[in-house]
Amino acid sequence: SGSLYYQVEAVIDANCGNSPAKSNRAYFISNTSGIDNDFTEDDLTIFPNPTEGVFTLSFNTSIKSPVSIELFNIKGDLIDNTVIDDYSITEKKYNLNGFSKGVYFMKILSNQSVSVKKFCIK
Repeated sequence: SGSLYYQVEAVIDANCGNSPAKSNRAYFISNTSGIDNDFTEDDLTIFPNPTEGVFTLSFNTSIKSPVSIELFNIKGDLIDNTVIDDYSITEKKYNLNGFSKGVYFMKILSNQSVSVKKFCIK
């Protein structure tokens, strides 16, 4: 247990590579406890990335608790939310054909882990 300090940099990148605007924000969390992660950043893969709209999220580890997957556009609007509670699932397919080209974010949350992945629709 202890305290945790982290800084977040938000980048607006509508062209999948050119980042014209940035914003920084600092956070301080006190009274944290040890966490046994369900997954790490390397356990999650989005492919193909960039995509034309159809892509897969692959879990390279076994899921130990329910996982919530949230998709956000560059403005932070929630565009999809899925809960996976079948621990045998190793991948989730998405079809975002018809969505605007640009940068999107996928937030993967479990009881003990959080990861955010960036992907582009071209």
